[in-house]
Amino acid sequence: RVDKSILAGFKVRVEDHILDATLNGELSRISKVVLK
Repeated sequence: RVDKSILAGFKVRVEDHILDATLNGELSRISKVVLK
């Protein structure tokens, strides 16, 4: 049986990772447009 707090912590880390990846993608896309 998986502890709910461990599962919740994992979910938060995954969401943070996705958010970071999205922000990094947006920043690199914007910087490409700006530096073009």
